Amino acid sequence: MTQTDLELVDRLAVGVHALRRCGYVYGENVFVSKGTPLGLAVAVEAKTFGAARVAVGCQTAEEQMLTSSLGLEPWVRERESETELLHRLTDDRGFAFAFETSGTEAGYAAILALVKRGAVVGVLTELPQPYSFFVKTAIRSQIRFIGVHSFDEADKRLAQSVLSKMKKG
Repeated sequence: MTQTDLELVDRLAVGVHALRRCGYVYGENVFVSKGTPLGLAVAVEAKTFGAARVAVGCQTAEEQMLTSSLGLEPWVRERESETELLHRLTDDRGFAFAFETSGTEAGYAAILALVKRGAVVGVLTELPQPYSFFVKTAIRSQIRFIGVHSFDEADKRLAQSVLSKMKKG
């Protein structure tokens, strides 16, 4: 394996770990706050493991193109509101799982607007400052936040399997 492949396997392993740690359920809708390399890894893993729809927050044309080419749904807040996205992808039910990969207040705000009551949010970044608004909203909506910072060997083996299938297909 090349160095690039090893780095990709590590990112994919974090994606696998995030889904496992959050108790991901096959067939659910997933939202990823930003198309960072780690965000795309989580999104690809969610799609690989049977997510009905996976939306990814995008800011640049390159992010939108890459997201679309991976079979994911790009979402640009300036062009489509949270309400429109929910209607288009979830029939207004909301996302059951979300992953915060932006590290911004806007990323957290989008997640809180898009997830349904009782959703699970995997946090793969840090928020620079504490924002009590998020805590209050999360408590009222019974949203669980789960920190994801690593992976184990089982995650890594699964990620290697996914990467080899991607290369063949």
